[in-house]
Amino acid sequence: MKRRNAKRRPVRGAVSSSSKVQPTKAEAKCSFTRRQIATPTGVDLAIENASRDTWYASARTAVQQLALTGRAFTVDQVLDLVGQPPASAYVGAVMAGAQRSGLIEPVGCQVGAGGRLVRRWWGLSDGTRIR
Repeated sequence: MKRRNAKRRPVRGAVSSSSKVQPTKAEAKCSFTRRQIATPTGVDLAIENASRDTWYASARTAVQQLALTGRAFTVDQVLDLVGQPPASAYVGAVMAGAQRSGLIEPVGCQVGAGGRLVRRWWGLSDGTRIR
């Protein structure tokens, strides 16, 4: 049997060394890429920057103490204990860091000081997650 073309045709679906690698179906369904996983987010950077400050350390201690009470608390109670932070992002960094470490979990929200909506947090003394 005679071949029509002398050139070799690539196998359908095969990846050549010069073409870009296409994501699999499972990878295409994901909402993030490997680069995004390795790149720190804004929250990660806020936690890292705030953790260098003494206000962060005292606020983290206050969150730990409030978590051990066994009652729900808000960020306003943390601010009553430690005062205002040097930068507004520090408050969110403290709460996000405590949540990521498994110290607290959000359980709802309420109207806080100044009429703003704030989360209510619940302490997890054993360090296990509810969900």
